[in-house]
Amino acid sequence: MVSWHKDLGDAMRQEGGGPIDGPDQTPEHFVQFTGCTARSGELSWGQRWSWDILREVAPDEERLNLWSCVPIGKGHTVDELVTVLGEMVAAHETLRTTFRLTVKGAPEQVVHSEGCIAVTLWEAGDSEPDDAADALQRGLLAERFDLEHDLPMRVGIVIRAGIPEFLVAVFPNPVLDGVSLQLFAVELRARLAGKLLDETAPRLQPLDQSAYEASRPGRTVSLASCQYWAGELAKIRDLPEPAWQPDGEKPRFWYGVFRSTALAQAAHVLAMRLKVPASAVLLAGLAALLGLRKGLPGCGPFVVTSNRHRSGMGSAFGRFVQGAPAYLDVNPETFDELVRFASRGLLQAIKHGQADPLALSRLVHGDGIHRGAHLAFPVVFDYYRQIPGGLSAAEVEIGRLRQAATQSTFGWLGTAERENMRLYIKAQRFTEDAEIAFWIDTQYISRADLAGIALGAERLIIEAVAGPIAMARVGAITGVSGAR
Repeated sequence: MVSWHKDLGDAMRQEGGGPIDGPDQTPEHFVQFTGCTARSGELSWGQRWSWDILREVAPDEERLNLWSCVPIGKGHTVDELVTVLGEMVAAHETLRTTFRLTVKGAPEQVVHSEGCIAVTLWEAGDSEPDDAADALQRGLLAERFDLEHDLPMRVGIVIRAGIPEFLVAVFPNPVLDGVSLQLFAVELRARLAGKLLDETAPRLQPLDQSAYEASRPGRTVSLASCQYWAGELAKIRDLPEPAWQPDGEKPRFWYGVFRSTALAQAAHVLAMRLKVPASAVLLAGLAALLGLRKGLPGCGPFVVTSNRHRSGMGSAFGRFVQGAPAYLDVNPETFDELVRFASRGLLQAIKHGQADPLALSRLVHGDGIHRGAHLAFPVVFDYYRQIPGGLSAAEVEIGRLRQAATQSTFGWLGTAERENMRLYIKAQRFTEDAEIAFWIDTQYISRADLAGIALGAERLIIEAVAGPIAMARVGAITGVSGAR
């Protein structure tokens, strides 16, 4: 059952809204499931990857909770929403899975056959629907999940005069990945719209993936990935120490967002010209300037990959995401060459981003106590493939791109007391416009330099639309200076 901080509820009531089912009241609505398959087994590689990360941030695991906020169209009731959620929990094992340690100390997943999840009703009051949904989301995200005892979903519904306007669902990190969150919203809308779903069709579940990974084909995949990792790690370890390292700021850790229409459109146009994915253009631009600023000949980002290669995984709910390193030499003759290098590096990382985390840990940390392999990388690049609608290279003129760049914005949105990363880059949106989030450790890169790199990458990619740019000119074009 969701528990609420009384202070949060009181604050929302002062704004004209808040939880109807408060901390001292019994909720009237529950997402219920019964008669489902019950089973248990080892974690999949993606789940174990997440498990290791959570161990590093404990006891602040709530920082990595995930959420889905879905607008609800007119004509639906709270009871209808609760019923549909019950169907989805029954269909997708990960939504009724808890995690525990075996007597040997290894984590395992437990799929439950029955249970119920309390639903919090949040009266919007005088608030705008979006504001009420944001407040509800913050409340649901604020507490860590007890992975052994809590069912892995918190549910809240924003209502106005009894009519639902938003559904907010929050999940612990090992349960869903970014693709699954998108699938969750799509399926919820489809079921509410009455679209018939083939409930008899086989669904790939996390335990099915775990069984494949333990099979001979799965072990072969892991071995090939470990061999690839070993080669990339050797290149990364050969990099010299950065020629420039900032002293750090207070607070030390920051989170910012860069929004730009010009960057997204220029990157997609350049990608079409070079016949590479737009993600390679973005990675090349950022890597070139990061290498320039820190005085490094190469960059070894960890590339997050969705790992949905097998049949049936495209529609599967679960935590399948892992990743792999992709070493980039940032000193070729031209930026076009660097983009092509980045494209090949991304494809290799995507291919080899699926491996047993226990084997990877030995590669990274040796034979000591197991720790997550993610700790080896100062830079993380997280990009899910996104396709812009109707963008044509013929329609994008460089003068218009330069003009659009004057409307780009970069802002620092918050700080954190604890982090376990130095630079995390996440392309939250990269279609007709871009929204790129950055989490930084200011002892690795300063806020001013990170903002300069983001704006400089935009400028570099725009100018590259006109033709090849010599890497020797990158500093002059972008305004990013070399290590001092």
